[in-house]
Amino acid sequence: MERRTAIQLIATAGAVIPLADLEQSLTTMDRILDTRIDLDDWERTVREYGYQFVRRPVGALAADLTAEITAVSHLLNQGNAPRVQAGLLRVAAELSSLLATDLHDSGRPRVARHVWRAARRSADASGDQELSVYVRAKEADDLWWAGSSPHAVRELAEQAVIRAGDTPSYGILRAHIVRCRLAADGHGGDIGEARAALRAFSETFERLPPGGHGRPEDALGEAWLHWHEAHLLTMIGDDQAQDVFDQALARYSADTPGTVSLLQLIRALDLVRRREIDDGLTHAVTTLSTGPLSTARRFITTEITKALPRQAHTHPHATELRRLISFHGL
Repeated sequence: MERRTAIQLIATAGAVIPLADLEQSLTTMDRILDTRIDLDDWERTVREYGYQFVRRPVGALAADLTAEITAVSHLLNQGNAPRVQAGLLRVAAELSSLLATDLHDSGRPRVARHVWRAARRSADASGDQELSVYVRAKEADDLWWAGSSPHAVRELAEQAVIRAGDTPSYGILRAHIVRCRLAADGHGGDIGEARAALRAFSETFERLPPGGHGRPEDALGEAWLHWHEAHLLTMIGDDQAQDVFDQALARYSADTPGTVSLLQLIRALDLVRRREIDDGLTHAVTTLSTGPLSTARRFITTEITKALPRQAHTHPHATELRRLISFHGL
């Protein structure tokens, strides 16, 4: 009977199958075929999701990632050799970090917090120190964009730094980014501390080992570096920001519209802060008219409105920007 169920599943692959039924059938098939857990296959899955993450609209991968995490959790419960269990925990942490970010960007911070907690615990249990660093730094990054308390953001970033030691990785890179933002943010920011964090970020990028882990940063390389440099330079009011914008845009491909549109919003913020109001507001309105929403877009748009001088509040483009903000629920 189990073999017949498996054959029927394959024969009806084109039909819509309830997720619970599909998972049960796949588990049955594995038992019938006596299939061992293929960690290489799961790691390829992680790499594919990392590649797609910056190329798909916000929220587009949430359902698939949830299904993958559910499948991994079932495998973790069946009792595996230590090496296999550690590998599955790494996969669970990687997929959970992607899902948590997608949930944050979709405006579901409460659920995202629970997923981040699971990602941290999975990473720690896997014994992969670099992954533990990455998960904490990425969560700190997401919390900063979401406007969480500086204390909570700083605590996670500092945990990442302590765990990283002197080992370069994308995790410690994100920790330096967060530290720079915290230093430059708000009234009375410490620009000296922010510049030190920015230097540490750039120097660490140069020390990264070749290869990657299938995370979104791996698929972007120097474009990712220049994107963050452009934002950080804008925050500290550095004149080099415009040149770095151009370098970043030249390296991004057309299949990453969400990332490029956010970069364009950061350029608009830079223009407004330099009192090039017409150009900055036009740039912001044009960018917000298209493209996916995200927590980061909400954050930068709010910063643009805060940066407008009082006399610019009645500017036609400022009115249009407020209309777009209201329309998109930003």
